[in-house]
Amino acid sequence: MKKFTTKTIRDYIMGNDIEDFTLEELEDNEEFMKKVINYTNDEKMFYMCSERLQKNFEFIIFILYKFQHKLEFICALADSFLSNKEKSSKEDRYEIAIIMCELLGNRKDDISMKYHLIASMSFLWEMELVKECKKKSPKGNEQFGAGFIFVISNDDNSDVMLHYFAKRFILYILDFYDIDFEEVLHKRFKTPEELQEQKRNTLLTDFLSQYDNALANYAKAHLDILDILKEQINYAISNWKNYNNKKERDTYFLLLEKVHLYMIDNYDCPFLEDELLYSIGYELGILDKLRKYDYTDEDYFKGETIEKEKMGFNERRHYFAAKKLMESILNGTYQEKDEYDIPKEPAKSKVIQIFPATQKKG
Repeated sequence: MKKFTTKTIRDYIMGNDIEDFTLEELEDNEEFMKKVINYTNDEKMFYMCSERLQKNFEFIIFILYKFQHKLEFICALADSFLSNKEKSSKEDRYEIAIIMCELLGNRKDDISMKYHLIASMSFLWEMELVKECKKKSPKGNEQFGAGFIFVISNDDNSDVMLHYFAKRFILYILDFYDIDFEEVLHKRFKTPEELQEQKRNTLLTDFLSQYDNALANYAKAHLDILDILKEQINYAISNWKNYNNKKERDTYFLLLEKVHLYMIDNYDCPFLEDELLYSIGYELGILDKLRKYDYTDEDYFKGETIEKEKMGFNERRHYFAAKKLMESILNGTYQEKDEYDIPKEPAKSKVIQIFPATQKKG
């Protein structure tokens, strides 16, 4: 077929006679109609295309990106494609929905909700396939991490879908492993300045590799999927002081509550509640914190009030049980299910050893 000249494009737009092509040929030709649309920047030219071309998947994607700022137009176009289930594949419909989520950005309204629901359904469907693949794998689950390798190996996934699934997989990992990412950062770094010094791409891909190597490798080649974690890092840095204050407040409120409950549950304890609390607090060096979060008689702040060397068996039993309880709350190993039976070597939180050795700039 002859090449489409600028004169041919202009003649078509102006409605002039065209000798080398029929209108049917031109309006059914994807290359020509793309040239016309790019030349005019008019979305109405889409309706001049043939019926076949108006339903062509690749051509529709071109139109969506071309007129992404024409919200009403692209939504109508996407909705038409999504409703035509007989002439479109499930994968193509998922991809259109994912593209619409991308184009609509952070909108949280009814318009965007339907596309997010369809896109989310695509991820849930993909995760069901991942689960089945992991079950059938003779090598076990550990080698495949969270299972992103199966998403990559699914030939039905386009680049657009794979990219979307990678972003969702990061959120899935945080949820599945019950990871509080802000807590992870506070356990790993002592100050916001120390965190600020880190190479973030390396830091985050190393973090992901603890759970899924395939996802970490994909992230190294598609760094934008890390944006959601980078946003959380920025928030953690700006919220560092507030986080520490809240963490401290929650810790001491929990400590005061559990000591009080201990006294209720152990009616044979020979000590007064404040006497026991502040004697142990004196030994642990936390009197200032107790003063900050509790209200009681100032006499209990003057120093140790219980003479341990004179304690009998029952007194020692309650004193050291309460002390272990308080220590477990302070060091973060407290477990609700077994308040007073504190292990000799407290189990480490799963978020403590998230990262390998710190890597700094330069």
